[in-house]
Amino acid sequence: MKQFLKFAYSLQGANHKRDGKVCQDASRAYENGSMAVIAVADGHGSDNYPRTDRGSRFAITAALEAIKEFVKAVRREAPLDAINVFAEQKDRLRGLELNILRRWHESVDGDIEENPFCECELEKVSQRYREAYLDPSNPRRKKAYGTTLIAICATEDYWFGLQIGDGKCFAIGWDGVCTEPIPWDENCQANITTSICDENALEEFRFFCGEEFPLAVFIASDGVDDSYAGDDELHDLYRTIFCMLDEKGEKAGTREIQQFLPVISKNGSGDDVSMAGLIRKGVQQKTVDLVLRRKELSAARCEEQRLSRAAAVAKEKRDHLQGAVPGTGEEGLLRRFEAEYEGLLEQLREAQTTLKEAQCRLDEVPLHGTLLKPAERISPPEKAGEGKSRNGPGGRKSDPIRYEKK
Repeated sequence: MKQFLKFAYSLQGANHKRDGKVCQDASRAYENGSMAVIAVADGHGSDNYPRTDRGSRFAITAALEAIKEFVKAVRREAPLDAINVFAEQKDRLRGLELNILRRWHESVDGDIEENPFCECELEKVSQRYREAYLDPSNPRRKKAYGTTLIAICATEDYWFGLQIGDGKCFAIGWDGVCTEPIPWDENCQANITTSICDENALEEFRFFCGEEFPLAVFIASDGVDDSYAGDDELHDLYRTIFCMLDEKGEKAGTREIQQFLPVISKNGSGDDVSMAGLIRKGVQQKTVDLVLRRKELSAARCEEQRLSRAAAVAKEKRDHLQGAVPGTGEEGLLRRFEAEYEGLLEQLREAQTTLKEAQCRLDEVPLHGTLLKPAERISPPEKAGEGKSRNGPGGRKSDPIRYEKK
């Protein structure tokens, strides 16, 4: 599928370098004539899970092979109505998930048989887990390979995503708006995540499917997500990457992404970092300009909100000392707080002006018609995406359990 630029990188985190741990993430980008696939897996970082680097690699391979089989079967059985068959028959999704799990478990079983657990690799593992790993009859042995997984597949007729565990998927729509198409799992919080090694992993998968692929889709492990203050900053990151790839091209652009990931880890989470992306080629400049204007507006809004919060804190400190009694020594501190508050107010006024200007620049970019379509397409879809959070059926299964990750 030549209409896509793709990349996938996994790099050792700053903390893992410091502690002498291997990179426990894995990722891959793949394409052939009928599909393009990206996948990211994040092995659990706790010492209690000593083989998660292998588990994440097994998950990537399992997902890729299962998705290839799935797309081939859908094309063979319903070549003219693939998206409806995919969307309406949830058993197909269940079958794909089962295939991924089966392949992953087979890989883990084979690795344990070929490389039995030994005391030397379990030195940092707690007693409870050590006993489980050394017991050939204990089914919990596979937790040593625990990992999350996100996979995205795009074909000529439809696209879909599957996920278990944390990490996030963001799509940039034709209107430049960023959305999170795969539903978030509220059971994945802080250092807790669901996992492909869970006994009820089949019930923990979430999914999404849609007709038209957006401008770009990015997936990343939580080592990236946790390095930013929130989704708005992540939206800016991915819009920046989209515009940078358009400007610099695939070779230089993806090299810059690879070089930047260790910086994200060092300045942020310290965790291993993985990122993968599928980006449309041949997008018109007006569409790129729209994404850039959205990025500028979002950055201006974030700065305005940051200064608003800082000014509110400075005002509280000033107000607290407003009644300072002369001679107590607090007058100087009060003057300092007043100056800090006035300075922040001035910065806030400038930020508010910048925000209004960014909104005006965005309003100047046309938002409809063929202006937002690619210059050329191999197989044009019937209708354009609208940047909605759900472009088709999607959902999460019932009540995932919590699982220690770090």
